Amino acid sequence: MSRSKKHSRAPQSMRQYVFDSIITRAIREHPLFAAGGPGFLVLVTPEGYPPSEYKASVFEHLTQEDSFYRSDDVGCILINLKDKSSKFEDDYYQCYRRERVVAVIEKGVELPSVIRLAADLVIDIPPITSDDLKAASRAVLRLPMTDEQAIIALSYPREHLWAAFRPRRSISETMRRLRETPVAAPSNEANQNKMRPASETPMLAEMYGYGSAKEWGMQLATDLADWQAGKIDWGDVDKGIVLSGPPGVGKSIFASALAKQCDVLLVASSLGRWQSRGHLGDLLKAMRADFDRARSNAPSIMFIDEIDSFGSRDCFDHDNANYSIQVVNALLECLDGLDGREGVVVVGATNNIDRIDPAIIRAGRLDRHVQIPLPSVPDRIAILSQLTDHCIAISELASLGPLTKGMTGADLAKAVRDGRRLARRDKRQLTLEDLKAGLPEVVKISGEYRWAIAVHEAGHTVVGTQLKYGTYLGTNISDFVRPD
Repeated sequence: MSRSKKHSRAPQSMRQYVFDSIITRAIREHPLFAAGGPGFLVLVTPEGYPPSEYKASVFEHLTQEDSFYRSDDVGCILINLKDKSSKFEDDYYQCYRRERVVAVIEKGVELPSVIRLAADLVIDIPPITSDDLKAASRAVLRLPMTDEQAIIALSYPREHLWAAFRPRRSISETMRRLRETPVAAPSNEANQNKMRPASETPMLAEMYGYGSAKEWGMQLATDLADWQAGKIDWGDVDKGIVLSGPPGVGKSIFASALAKQCDVLLVASSLGRWQSRGHLGDLLKAMRADFDRARSNAPSIMFIDEIDSFGSRDCFDHDNANYSIQVVNALLECLDGLDGREGVVVVGATNNIDRIDPAIIRAGRLDRHVQIPLPSVPDRIAILSQLTDHCIAISELASLGPLTKGMTGADLAKAVRDGRRLARRDKRQLTLEDLKAGLPEVVKISGEYRWAIAVHEAGHTVVGTQLKYGTYLGTNISDFVRPD
């Protein structure tokens, strides 16, 4: 008798569709189990997602009408951070003889030894993404969503999100309701005004504003998991990347979030840190020690900040040229020397990729380059909502879009820190006005000032088009300008 299973019921809600899809993708990591065979899977939830949110979808996969197994042959275990060990041991012993078992464990729980021994595979469940939400909207509501709408919608509390999406309700009406519904502040205002510890870097899936760099990172997480499982060879994994972009866009935070997403060790350093050890011999020793540490803990990520500081050997013409050449050569040796670096992905960060030695970024080394742009308006609003722990309604934060134009993630984080400082000083909850006070001063371009600028720019436009200097794309005047 075939043990294959098919979904027998159509999803009734956006929430159900999203969680069903996520659980389906996770279970596919174990092909035999996904095909209806026996097994014991452990699913680890993303940070902030309780196991109970996945319970219905897990049972749907375990107890479908055409399942080969009886209901007493399957089992589901939910383990929360607050649970005592005696509880989940009791749950385990009720299920351990069953043919198909799924244990859903909250992020941060130390895996019980009995479950670790029983598990065929431990799988990290990714957070809900904008693609998940768009797919659910198409399938359940038969309505398209834009990337911007999905990103902003995901910044609201999930209970608001699922309540707002209803059949025969337009997406624009749903977004309006979400905007106009206040988000309840945490009960402890003192905690609400505390900054999140640096150690609580979100997983990459929960980060905003990284564009194609995030797409690359999410694919790397999948590839590293497949490599560890023996599904692909190391040659099929991207071994290195250079991230470029202006200061403050979050290149260093990206490395931390990527390591957390991949659940691997991050070894972070820079030429400046290696140089601080002493003379040339100490520098080279420190560099090789970090690469050795990354290799011995493979899979791992080696992050080299300000990699352009190594310079290019083509440009060394000073008295210390021999020193600099030896340093670059040592880095190249670490990247692809005799010892190899299987299992080590190297991420370099730079503000100026043109200053990097061509040999460092040639094929087989750091041969992929992704530029991290300044965050867009939806990304800036989502970042602010995340940094403020969603304590200010998106409808209010949206008014900061024009005022934050050109700001990086670091700039936004500073504005939130300054705003929280004001709120703490007055012993109250963080407000939109606090955030505005933390933003750089801007001058509105209006009235005669705007007219004068328009005339000036029109002159540039006329001269440029008459001289046929390049291709005219358009002229735009910002609504605000910063005095500096």
